Amino acid sequence: MRVSRQLINTIADNPSSRGRKILLKQLLTSTEQVMLAKRLALILMIQERYSYTTIGQILKMTPATIHRFWRQVKQNKFPAISYPKTKSIFLDALLGGIFPNKNKKAKDKK
Repeated sequence: MRVSRQLINTIADNPSSRGRKILLKQLLTSTEQVMLAKRLALILMIQERYSYTTIGQILKMTPATIHRFWRQVKQNKFPAISYPKTKSIFLDALLGGIFPNKNKKAKDKK
């Protein structure tokens, strides 16, 4: 879609990090911001092999939603989100300590 490409270009073309942050805060409602943050957290938690139960409890998501994204992660649909720095910064900052210890992760849910 042309309009979605234009949105992405508008955000990406902003020369400063601060400008992009302001633009996103102005464009997205608080509900949309939470939805996108939860989606990113879901993808990162799947990549880090958290169990469906843990993800569902923390993010308040159904197993069907988690599984839909699990399949997409397994198909490598989110390569830009798989960088270790992205994972560490986001997981630490987003939920600041409420994630369970790594030893509570599932070995591999599927």
